[in-house]
Amino acid sequence: MSQSISVILPIHNCQQTISRQIDEMLEVLPEMTGQFEVIIVDDCSTDDSEEVAVELSRRFPQVQLVRHRMKQGRQSAVRTGMEMSQGDVIFVQEEGVRLRAAELRQLWDLREDQELVMARSTPKNRNHSIPICSGV
Repeated sequence: MSQSISVILPIHNCQQTISRQIDEMLEVLPEMTGQFEVIIVDDCSTDDSEEVAVELSRRFPQVQLVRHRMKQGRQSAVRTGMEMSQGDVIFVQEEGVRLRAAELRQLWDLREDQELVMARSTPKNRNHSIPICSGV
């Protein structure tokens, strides 16, 4: 059985770029595995990011949206995404660095590499550790 992927995108005021990024991810993720999700965590954007993300989640069942009603910061947005995630492998977009499709594919291909060091986290609501990768 293939592993599933969760991609966590903590966002704040990125209405201009989120659609393009989601489209790019939805092009490559099905090539990697049949089971994936993209979790957008909007940390109280003041532009139209929420509206754009709502439309994306309506168009694509693999895209989920959660919104912080008060700005809580990046760490909290990542934590929220981790709590929602169902994937065996989780990719987290780094702050200020767009996680590109080619990087996702490259990291996915490296998941079985015994030489690769990956961080592991065990969220409270999960009973197993989760590999965490981010863009290179």
